[in-house]
Formats: sequence, structure tokens, C-alpha cells
Amino acid sequence: HLSSHLPTNRGVILAGGPGVGKTACILAMVERSCFGNWKTSLLEIPPPKSPSSTSSSPEDNLSFLSQHIVAYHFCQADNAPTCLLPQFVHSISAQMSQAPQLSSYFQLLQSDQTI
Repeated sequence: HLSSHLPTNRGVILAGGPGVGKTACILAMVERSCFGNWKTSLLEIPPPKSPSSTSSSPEDNLSFLSQHIVAYHFCQADNAPTCLLPQFVHSISAQMSQAPQLSSYFQLLQSDQTI
């Protein structure tokens, strides 16, 4: 569950042992984000409310977090380039420039060729 909605909380840590479903959870969120191919039109879905720590379902939490995804990256132990810092930075920055929540970032990149 989400334990706090303070403005200083800017991220979520998903921790667990091998095989508990960390990747599946993140994939489900990405699928519901602006990067996913979720079949239901976003216009038909009411925006998720901020889940309270006492009365939120896992699906509510998933939907709430999904609407805030601006980038994601999966390191794969069997695919060495995905674990390299330059690949990570490039992947995250490219996705951030495509996220609707960060349209000003995209505009900055377009206007300043030194970046």
C-alpha cells in the first residue's frame, strides 16, 4: 500500500526477492501508463483518485502510480547493455521527452541545441 502522500515523496521503491512479481507489477503499471497499449480508451476511464493508506485496493494503487510514470527502465542480467549507465541515462531521457506530463522538458530540448 502507499503509506504517504506528502509532496516530498517523489518515488516508490518496489522490493522483494526473486520471483515475487516485481517485474510483473512494473509491467502492469507501464501498460496502464502513457507508454502502454492498454486497450481501454483513457477517455472512458475516470482519473484514479489518490489512494488513501487505509482504504485502497492494489488496483487503485496501480492505476494511481501508472498515471505518474514518466520513464522506466529494466536492467536485465542476461543483457549486459541494459545494465550500463549510459544506456540507462539515454533510455530514461528519451522517454521523459515523450511523456505528456513533461511537455516542457520536450520543448526545452527542442529549443536548446546544447542539451
